[in-house]
Amino acid sequence: MPTPVSNARVRWLRRLFVGAWLALIASLLWDPFTPWLTTAQAWFSPWRPLGGTVLVQGRAVPWEPYPIATQLLWGVVVPLIPLGMMVFGLERWGRVCPLSTLMQLPGRLGLQRRAPGTRRPATVGRGGWLARHYWYVQFGLLFAFLCGRLLFYNSDRFSLALFFLLLIALAVTVGALYGGKTWCNHLCPMAPVQKIFSQPGSLLGPVRQPLAVAPAPRPCPTVSGPAGAPVVNCVGCAGHCPDLAGADGYWRDLASPARRRVYFGYLGLVLGFYGYYFLYSGNWGYYLSGAWAHTQGQLAELTRPGFFIAGHAIAVPKWLAVPLTLGGAVLLAVLLLEGGWSLWRARRAARRGWDARLALHRLLCGVVFCTINAYYLFSGRPTLRGLPGPAEAMMTLLVLGVSGWWLWKSLRRRPEPAAG
Repeated sequence: MPTPVSNARVRWLRRLFVGAWLALIASLLWDPFTPWLTTAQAWFSPWRPLGGTVLVQGRAVPWEPYPIATQLLWGVVVPLIPLGMMVFGLERWGRVCPLSTLMQLPGRLGLQRRAPGTRRPATVGRGGWLARHYWYVQFGLLFAFLCGRLLFYNSDRFSLALFFLLLIALAVTVGALYGGKTWCNHLCPMAPVQKIFSQPGSLLGPVRQPLAVAPAPRPCPTVSGPAGAPVVNCVGCAGHCPDLAGADGYWRDLASPARRRVYFGYLGLVLGFYGYYFLYSGNWGYYLSGAWAHTQGQLAELTRPGFFIAGHAIAVPKWLAVPLTLGGAVLLAVLLLEGGWSLWRARRAARRGWDARLALHRLLCGVVFCTINAYYLFSGRPTLRGLPGPAEAMMTLLVLGVSGWWLWKSLRRRPEPAAG
């Protein structure tokens, strides 16, 4: 088991991540300092012009110096998330996530709503609609977020800053209305990604988290237990809390059709999202150049043709083409993989000793392996192309190595006895 991170270091990391995120938002609104990093004179910068003409629907995209905030976010920060989840796990990230930290502010300030007639924070209820359908709700929000990227805030810095501020306001509002990690467990659009790449266990995380003792600060209240040890006073915001029982929750929830379909759908969402850059521009050079992260006038593209195939623009507006592409990719992936799983299960079910739950676990592990490698086939590539020669190849080997190690380790896992 990895050495626990001290409480002081966790608090320091929380402040660092919150400060970095707020600084990024500020730079989206005002940044006169970094455009020089995107000029030809900045020979060391990965965001310098690399030469060649970038075409979008047959038209050349002019290169102009630009602030690097969007390129830094989409080309460096976001690509680190899946790999970080595989290596370090959701348990560690949940303790330092900046949005989770900001969501806790109402509770820390004593502004959190209480359940009627009690002093305990209000919750959504484990049997409520949201508690039963959170997989679909979170995946729907993730789908909307990615559609929003392609339509509104991939390169428009003001729209991206506004989106982040609204997201923070929504999370803080949920934190004021409901206790615990209701936002993280039921509404956060990144939660499916975090669970997909970190469960049933990360490479460096513990296999099973103790249910009684909290080794470090938690967003849930704590009380003093025997010998002064901190004991989680769980408010019951979710069953099988990922922070306290991630592995147990995975095995107990494994047979859920919602989990299975979200895993399948996320693979389609990744392929549809990156495939749309080709369908929109008519070539892969547009995506690999990174021009999509800094071109001017993204909002003006909403009513332009959303597809450019075989040299011809197709008169479907972009605002419609984006959800059609992503939705079609998700639907196709779910139908194909659900159909394949149903056929496999029907053929194997009659065999003696066949464990359907273990077979499903192995299938999902294979889907995750394919998903993360499909993701890194594209994510971060525009930035890597600006680095010295071997950087891109080394990143490919790193992803293959980490994902292969994770797959090998995950395939050897078995359902925990307590989760039966």
